[in-house]
Amino acid sequence: VFSSSTEEGIINAMTHRSLAHFNSQSELVHHLAKSSPFYKGQDLLFEIRDNAKWDDGKDVTCEDFQTGHAAYTKFRPVKEPTIASINWDKDVPRKCIVKFNSKE
Repeated sequence: VFSSSTEEGIINAMTHRSLAHFNSQSELVHHLAKSSPFYKGQDLLFEIRDNAKWDDGKDVTCEDFQTGHAAYTKFRPVKEPTIASINWDKDVPRKCIVKFNSKE
Protein backbone atom coordinates (compact mmCIF):
# COMPACT_ATOMS: atom_id res chain seq x y z
CA VAL A 1 0.00 0.00 0.00
CA PHE A 2 2.71 2.44 1.00
CA SER A 3 6.24 2.07 -0.30
CA SER A 4 8.53 -0.18 1.73
CA SER A 5 5.92 -1.10 4.35
CA THR A 6 5.15 -4.61 5.50
CA GLU A 7 1.57 -4.09 4.38
CA GLU A 8 2.75 -3.21 0.87
CA GLY A 9 4.66 -6.46 0.64
CA ILE A 10 1.67 -8.49 1.78
CA ILE A 11 -0.78 -6.75 -0.54
CA ASN A 12 1.65 -7.04 -3.48
CA ALA A 13 1.93 -10.77 -2.77
CA MET A 14 -1.81 -11.01 -3.40
CA THR A 15 -1.59 -9.49 -6.86
CA HIS A 16 1.12 -8.56 -9.32
CA ARG A 17 -0.44 -5.17 -9.96
CA SER A 18 -0.30 -2.66 -7.14
CA LEU A 19 -3.20 -0.72 -5.69
CA ALA A 20 -1.26 2.51 -6.21
CA HIS A 21 2.29 3.86 -6.49
CA PHE A 22 4.13 7.18 -6.55
CA ASN A 23 5.38 8.38 -9.94
CA SER A 24 8.60 10.33 -10.57
CA GLN A 25 6.81 13.60 -9.69
CA SER A 26 5.80 12.14 -6.28
CA GLU A 27 2.15 11.98 -7.35
CA LEU A 28 0.05 9.01 -6.32
CA VAL A 29 -1.07 6.97 -9.34
CA HIS A 30 -3.88 4.48 -8.79
CA HIS A 31 -3.76 1.09 -10.46
CA LEU A 32 -6.33 -1.31 -9.05
CA ALA A 33 -7.65 1.05 -6.37
CA LYS A 34 -10.23 3.73 -7.17
CA SER A 35 -8.63 6.03 -4.61
CA SER A 36 -5.94 5.88 -1.98
CA PRO A 37 -6.27 2.92 0.40
CA PHE A 38 -6.71 4.08 3.99
CA TYR A 39 -6.64 2.66 7.50
CA LYS A 40 -9.59 2.60 9.85
CA GLY A 41 -8.22 1.23 13.10
CA GLN A 42 -6.48 -2.06 12.30
CA ASP A 43 -8.30 -2.40 8.97
CA LEU A 44 -7.11 -1.36 5.52
CA LEU A 45 -9.98 -0.24 3.29
CA PHE A 46 -9.92 0.20 -0.47
CA GLU A 47 -12.21 -0.08 -3.45
CA ILE A 48 -11.20 -1.73 -6.71
CA ARG A 49 -11.75 0.28 -9.91
CA ASP A 50 -14.88 -0.60 -11.89
CA ASN A 51 -12.84 -1.26 -15.04
CA ALA A 52 -10.31 -3.60 -13.37
CA LYS A 53 -10.69 -6.87 -15.28
CA TRP A 54 -8.86 -10.14 -15.72
CA ASP A 55 -7.71 -11.26 -19.17
CA ASP A 56 -10.95 -13.23 -19.58
CA GLY A 57 -13.03 -10.08 -18.95
CA LYS A 58 -14.17 -11.03 -15.44
CA ASP A 59 -14.14 -8.32 -12.75
CA VAL A 60 -11.30 -8.14 -10.24
CA THR A 61 -12.96 -8.44 -6.81
CA CYS A 62 -12.01 -8.71 -3.16
CA GLU A 63 -12.46 -12.46 -3.43
CA ASP A 64 -9.44 -12.48 -5.77
CA PHE A 65 -7.37 -10.84 -3.03
CA GLN A 66 -8.61 -13.45 -0.56
CA THR A 67 -7.65 -16.24 -2.98
CA GLY A 68 -4.19 -14.71 -3.44
CA HIS A 69 -3.73 -14.36 0.28
CA ALA A 70 -4.81 -17.98 0.88
CA ALA A 71 -2.30 -19.18 -1.72
CA TYR A 72 0.45 -17.02 -0.24
CA THR A 73 -0.12 -18.27 3.31
CA LYS A 74 -0.35 -21.88 2.14
CA PHE A 75 3.13 -21.75 0.66
CA ARG A 76 4.64 -19.31 3.17
CA PRO A 77 3.04 -20.20 6.49
CA VAL A 78 3.91 -18.16 9.57
CA LYS A 79 3.10 -18.64 13.26
CA GLU A 80 1.65 -15.16 13.66
CA PRO A 81 0.15 -14.00 10.35
CA THR A 82 -0.13 -10.26 9.78
CA ILE A 83 -3.46 -10.50 7.95
CA ALA A 84 -6.39 -12.01 9.81
CA SER A 85 -8.89 -11.91 6.94
CA ILE A 86 -10.04 -10.17 3.79
CA ASN A 87 -13.71 -9.27 3.79
CA TRP A 88 -16.33 -7.58 1.63
CA ASP A 89 -20.07 -7.12 1.39
CA LYS A 90 -21.46 -9.70 -1.05
CA ASP A 91 -23.51 -6.91 -2.67
CA VAL A 92 -20.40 -4.73 -3.13
CA PRO A 93 -17.62 -7.17 -4.09
CA ARG A 94 -15.11 -4.43 -4.95
CA LYS A 95 -15.00 -2.69 -1.54
CA CYS A 96 -12.38 -4.62 0.40
CA ILE A 97 -11.52 -4.69 4.09
CA VAL A 98 -8.18 -6.22 4.99
CA LYS A 99 -8.26 -7.03 8.71
CA PHE A 100 -4.84 -7.16 10.34
CA ASN A 101 -4.05 -9.17 13.44
CA SER A 102 -3.54 -6.92 16.42
CA LYS A 103 -0.14 -7.00 18.10
CA GLU A 104 -1.80 -6.42 21.46
